[in-house]
Amino acid sequence: MLSNYRKSGTTSMRKLVVFTVLAMFVFVAAANQISAQSNDNLNAALNVQMKGIAKRYADSVVLRWAPGNAFLWRLSRTQGYNIERAEVINGNVGPYVALTVAPVTQWTTQQWTTFLQTYQYADSTDEQLIAVASILSEQADSPTDTPVKDLGDLQALREKKSQSEMTFAYALIIAERNRIAANSLAMRFVDKSATLGKEYRYRISMLGSTTPYNVTAALVDVSPRANTAEQNDAGLSALALDTKVVLTWANTTGHSTFDVYRSNNGSQFTKLNITPLLTIRHGTADAESNGYIDSNLVNYTTYTYRVTGNNSFAEVEEIGTINAMPHDVTPPPTPSGVRTEHVGVKSVAITWHMPDAPMPDLLGFYIQRGRSEDGTFQLVTTTPLAKNIRSYLDTTAALGDTLYYQVVAVDTAKNGSLSFAVYVAFADSIAPSPAVLIRGVMDTAGVVRITVQHPTDADVMGYRLLIANDSTHEFTVKRELFDEETQFNREDTILLDTAELRTLTKFVYYQVIALDYHFNESVVSNMIAVPRPDIIPPVSPVVTDYVVTDSSIVLFYNPSTSRDVSHHVIQRRPFNATSVPPTTWDSLARGGITDSIIVDQTGTLSATYQYAVIAFDSAGNVSPLSNIVTLVRYDNGIRPPVTTVRAAYDSTTKSVRLQWEYIDLGEEHSFMIYKRNGAALESYALVKDQLAREYIDLKGAKRNATFAIKVICSRGAESKMSESATAR
Repeated sequence: MLSNYRKSGTTSMRKLVVFTVLAMFVFVAAANQISAQSNDNLNAALNVQMKGIAKRYADSVVLRWAPGNAFLWRLSRTQGYNIERAEVINGNVGPYVALTVAPVTQWTTQQWTTFLQTYQYADSTDEQLIAVASILSEQADSPTDTPVKDLGDLQALREKKSQSEMTFAYALIIAERNRIAANSLAMRFVDKSATLGKEYRYRISMLGSTTPYNVTAALVDVSPRANTAEQNDAGLSALALDTKVVLTWANTTGHSTFDVYRSNNGSQFTKLNITPLLTIRHGTADAESNGYIDSNLVNYTTYTYRVTGNNSFAEVEEIGTINAMPHDVTPPPTPSGVRTEHVGVKSVAITWHMPDAPMPDLLGFYIQRGRSEDGTFQLVTTTPLAKNIRSYLDTTAALGDTLYYQVVAVDTAKNGSLSFAVYVAFADSIAPSPAVLIRGVMDTAGVVRITVQHPTDADVMGYRLLIANDSTHEFTVKRELFDEETQFNREDTILLDTAELRTLTKFVYYQVIALDYHFNESVVSNMIAVPRPDIIPPVSPVVTDYVVTDSSIVLFYNPSTSRDVSHHVIQRRPFNATSVPPTTWDSLARGGITDSIIVDQTGTLSATYQYAVIAFDSAGNVSPLSNIVTLVRYDNGIRPPVTTVRAAYDSTTKSVRLQWEYIDLGEEHSFMIYKRNGAALESYALVKDQLAREYIDLKGAKRNATFAIKVICSRGAESKMSESATAR
């Protein structure tokens, strides 16, 4: 019977593809993300935390859960889950009690056959969902996608997991949509023995071996009172457009899929979507929204929309209800041929054209102006001009100001269309006020920054920058600060320039002339003197002596004798006589003005290093390098011993597992394993992997065998013999 049912279930599965295939992208994307992260730490990827949720009813508590991946889900077909419950009193969790005699596993073929003989389907959707669940339960293939710890096999592992991940994703969606499916796929349990008024904590654990995964049980807390269904509008909003409505709601309701209904009279609703809505997301999408677009509507008709969500307990909950009225959003034709003319003293005449075609919904025109073509525009007319008007006189323009005008055509639905911005040319002969130079500074690169107080005139275009090397000399034009690269910005109070540093004069002198857009010039501003900075480097320090010990290198030096020294930097580099060019210097330490000793306790033993000192002055100038000394780091040939040596005998495999701990030595080394042969310890095996911390002895391993370990470095250094350990 079940095999016949399975054939019809295949057709049912195809019917579900419309909404399930969207969810596949979600689950596959999540799986790929986990795999990509596991490249950095495969061990961390093997730690899996089971997830569970619960809902309390008046007569029971329903648990829902899911394993961490497809591999663990297939294990649940045979191993199953253990469901336990503990009572929580005043925040204290009591002992756990098992709620099931046998593990909760996926239904077998016999269980499906028995169930289907008497079950009456609620509708065609119920039949389709149960059909898919029965097919998934019968796919009892053995797990073959066990993760490996070889990074080179990661791509092959992903391809191998693809089919099982797809099946797992189907199972998750089916369990969300149907309670029978969730029960049959071992993802749901009903606790009918729960007492209303008591607080519980449930523990859902996977049984049997989950190797190589370390699976942590899911802990689910349940309050003493039954959950009440509360409508949550979740930010439900409606954007009414031309013959369409865009619905959006937040991704915070805890529902997996949604349905949208529409009513023309507010009482009788029709479902708009054939299959439940599922939004595709990428990465973390907690702040994203869900949405639906309803098209082909009648403008200026009020529609009522209701959105419902399907939760993880196969229940339908209302998200919210909202009204929306689509309306005309098509703007009228754009005004063309806009012209402006300066007339009288401070008036501007604006004229424009419109198409001759009938425009029944045209309301009229607004005039607006701004100080730049792409800037912010302000309305000149606060009420619309009549729709037959094609000219306007602005009597509030500021003489000499830079002004652009736009004509806005609006219709009865308040839709508007903007003309191109058109500039008005003013006749202006009034010069702007002079600027005030406040102060100026020059850095060691010769860049001058002058702080200026701009004139209050609205039509200032920029400045001519004047310069001289003496306050009594004639000033010449250095730069014109009103071209495209140096466009005037009233908010910017800094003028930039560059000046020559290597000159006998200690100061450079500046003045500016302000210009308006008609090139009227202001009087010359005040003069400021900008001092040139110090660019002479300090005198080099001198290394005078050194002391080399088995733990450090002590360097003695005479600091720079320059008066403006701010600090010294001691430099070091590895030395190799055959290296051409030599390696670059590294900053080892920073010394004060009078410091003369540096102690270096870093570096590799037996390595050769070169040392030197440089000085910095208060202007940032750097002295030439001091004399260079070449020194060798002393090595006594002794390394720290291995610690915490442990040996354990396995009678099943007849082997001894030897484990130990060791520091990060910072140089290439191996571990020599010693084994007692008679009365003495003799070398037994060499572990060349310096990251290894265990060795398994399979060659004649015996109980009570004694081992010890010694570190052997590639440069010949050794550690002392570790403490011995005896296998027990």
